[in-house]
Amino acid sequence: MSKYITVDGYKIYKCAVCGLGETEEIILPDYKDYHRDKTYLQEGAQFKNIFVKRLQIIAKFSSPGKILEVGSSVGTLLSLFKDEGWEVLGVEPSRFAAKQATGRGIPTKETTFEKTTLIGNSFDVVIFNHVLEHVEDPSRVLNKTCKVLKKDGLVLVDVPNFGSLNSRIWGTKWGYLYPSEHKWHFTKDSLSRLMSQSGFDVAYSETRSGIWDYGDPQSEIWQSLTSFKRRFFKNLLFLIPDYIVSVLGQGSGLTVVGRKK
Repeated sequence: MSKYITVDGYKIYKCAVCGLGETEEIILPDYKDYHRDKTYLQEGAQFKNIFVKRLQIIAKFSSPGKILEVGSSVGTLLSLFKDEGWEVLGVEPSRFAAKQATGRGIPTKETTFEKTTLIGNSFDVVIFNHVLEHVEDPSRVLNKTCKVLKKDGLVLVDVPNFGSLNSRIWGTKWGYLYPSEHKWHFTKDSLSRLMSQSGFDVAYSETRSGIWDYGDPQSEIWQSLTSFKRRFFKNLLFLIPDYIVSVLGQGSGLTVVGRKK
């Protein structure tokens, strides 16, 4: 690590080779009482749009089997997989979220992935949805992931894209830094390297920004046209640049799928 930026009093060092960022001297919060899980309940429809797209990505590579989500929150994503015939299990340290997920019929272990005991070679897919940037040692986490996956099993990792166009434009003002919670800041290159070192071949990667991740842009355009609302032009202003940066691999959200070697 060499160059660094300072955000809210935290130093974020950046690797000159792969672009990986690391927040210095961060004290990671105790996620037993994590405060954002209630937001997931309030904004379930919005998150569901994102999760449907993750389900579609996995469906390209695997038929229904056994899936583990690390940091499964209130179980929204696993509910979608369960409806498609998957056998699901969540690992979630938040008491509130784990209780909510269990109440929805999603088997959930109230603990962290690092502390939980899992049978080796037992899962077809493991998902980390905006979790890896929070952990103390992502290399250790991915190595354990490799061990619990079956032969040719998949890991899907979603993280903020530290190498995105918005990150470079906004710098210390970029909205996805969260230095008090995010110990790691991944680029496509740094995450791909980490996966390779942890026993995975990268099978797929993409980036998305704005409404191209949170919603259905085609539907937004159509609804605006048919209702003749002025918001059509407002939507278009956001849709076009978001679409361009996503296609160019510069979106603010990064998704990488690895296959066990």
